[in-house]
Amino acid sequence: MKRLMLYLMIILNCVACKGNVIKDSPYSSQRDGLKDLPQASSADATSKYPQPVSFAKKGRFCLLLFGDTHNEEARNADISLSTAIDKNTTDYFFVDLSKWSEDALTRFQTDFGALQCIYLLSASGNLLLNISLDEKLAVDTALKSIDRMTTLYVKNGIDPASFKKYSRPVVHKGAKDNFFKVGTFGNIIVPADFVVPGKVSVLIFSNPGCPPCVALKEALLTDNTIDPAKCDFYYVDLSADANLNQHTWDATKVTPEMKVYAMEGTIIFPTVWIISSSGSVCSVVNGNTIGDITLLDYIRQSVTRLSGNNPEIIDKPHPDPVLEGELLSANKLVVSETKPEPSAAILSLAKINIVSGKIILFYSIQNTPCNHKVEITITKEKGNVLIMHESVDIKFKTGDRVPFEYALKKAVVLKKRTNYLISICITSGNETIFKVTEKAFSTNQYNNAIINF
Repeated sequence: MKRLMLYLMIILNCVACKGNVIKDSPYSSQRDGLKDLPQASSADATSKYPQPVSFAKKGRFCLLLFGDTHNEEARNADISLSTAIDKNTTDYFFVDLSKWSEDALTRFQTDFGALQCIYLLSASGNLLLNISLDEKLAVDTALKSIDRMTTLYVKNGIDPASFKKYSRPVVHKGAKDNFFKVGTFGNIIVPADFVVPGKVSVLIFSNPGCPPCVALKEALLTDNTIDPAKCDFYYVDLSADANLNQHTWDATKVTPEMKVYAMEGTIIFPTVWIISSSGSVCSVVNGNTIGDITLLDYIRQSVTRLSGNNPEIIDKPHPDPVLEGELLSANKLVVSETKPEPSAAILSLAKINIVSGKIILFYSIQNTPCNHKVEITITKEKGNVLIMHESVDIKFKTGDRVPFEYALKKAVVLKKRTNYLISICITSGNETIFKVTEKAFSTNQYNNAIINF
């Protein structure tokens, strides 16, 4: 009997330990739960925290919110992101910094420039956005980046599932021990391919007929201020294949791979990626000058900063991808976009998010958007008590993105875990173009709700 009791106590203790591991995990996923999350082993001794790419899957956007669960701003951002993402295309993780060691936090701030931030990887695995939560509209900026890139994929005939076929590049020795050559014709490389523990990686993207690219490479080869033990340089030739066989620029610029590079910010040459030893792209810059300093000096400063534990940030934002135009000269690349023919407007609502009393409309728009009026009525399901009635005129400006998103200025006060009814009528001129009557919805424990149509 004693043996049986001892055996049961051991079983119960093991189950309790298992439960604590899940409860105290620093990661939470809005899509797959805890089973797919990166484990502690994904943080090497150099980075001290899991590499962002360890969360990502090729073919899907990866949205990471790094924040402290004790911080109200981080909690609100978590609610907004988890309710707004399209789970069919995007994996979202909240990474709780409150469970990290001081060493990990210091290294993280050195790499990212902020302790609380949003980090977005494209479906190809490359960086789209790294923005501090202190920035105005950080959450909105991240969501719009996903929408914009999704639109570009569709308009340029890119299937995100195709990214799974791309592989690590062949790396060839260069003129020095820490200099290498890479060809990417027919391939798409990602930061994860160039992570070297304890070293910064600098990639210089070039193409045929780019004198500034050659000049930057030569300047770095003769530079004696950067410690070769702390940095590797990769000269990436977009027109060369894995064996460094050359293709013409005319052949290169029409490939789907080149279109993807352009969508993600490689539009002016040279473009430079600066990758920390943790795998975080801390800078994606292009042109010959960065603010008031040369690109060469910017690389020097970035390598010095990332080689230590100095959290001072000097990085500039990731360049916005260009949405329209044509493929131009060898030193500039712009993504082509096919514009639809003008036609009658068709407009409807895809969903409504209610977050902290803020009502956000998400439109499903085909063809040309139109000016319209929205009337919203919210009542309590029991007793039909009027909670809110709002009528607002909404005007579209030239160049507004699709799908369009609009936040009402008037907030609504709702109770948590309560059932409500919402009625919506959208009119354009004398025509009713969208109407829903008394659709039921419920708020969650945070007084938030998602209403899909």
